[in-house]
Amino acid sequence: MKPPIAITEWSEILANQSDEAIIDFVAAPFHEKIYQDQSFDLLDQLNPVQKALVIHHYIMMHVPSGGFIQFIHNDYVSLIPEFMEGLKVIGDTKMVVILDKVLVEYVQHHSIFKAAHTLELFTKLYDQLPQFNTLDEQFKNAYPKMNSLIVAYLKEHVQEVLSLTV
Repeated sequence: MKPPIAITEWSEILANQSDEAIIDFVAAPFHEKIYQDQSFDLLDQLNPVQKALVIHHYIMMHVPSGGFIQFIHNDYVSLIPEFMEGLKVIGDTKMVVILDKVLVEYVQHHSIFKAAHTLELFTKLYDQLPQFNTLDEQFKNAYPKMNSLIVAYLKEHVQEVLSLTV
C-alpha cells in the first residue's frame, strides 16, 4: 500500500511543516485503514519504514504521557520489534538500543505486568519498576533525533512509502 500524493503537495508539506507533522501526515492514510478495518492486519502488507510510521503514532500516544509502562500495559509491546526494524532502516541506532532495553525489562518483569489487571495494580507499576523512568527519559531525549532521521529518510526515499503523482 502506497497512498498517492501530488508532488507539489509533498514539496509544500516538507517546506512548511514540523518533523512530527510530516510523520503524522504520511502515516494518516495507514491509520485510516487500520481504524476502518479495526485491525492491525495492514502492518503485514507494509515495508519496515511504513510500519515504523504507523507505530510511531501509537508510541507517541502513550510514552510521553504514561511512559513505556502505559504502552506495555495497553498491549502495544508487540509493536516494538517492528518499530525497531524500521528505525534500523533509517539509521537510528540510539533509539533501537533504548527500545531493546525496554523489551529486556518487559521480558524480565512480564509476570508483574500480567498481574496488573486493576487500576490500582497498574499505578503501582511505576513504583515497582523505576527503571522504566530512565528509559522514558532516554526516549524523550532521543525522540527529536529520531523524528529528524525519519523525515530525512522520507525526503530521500519517499517512493518507498508514498506514490508521488503529478
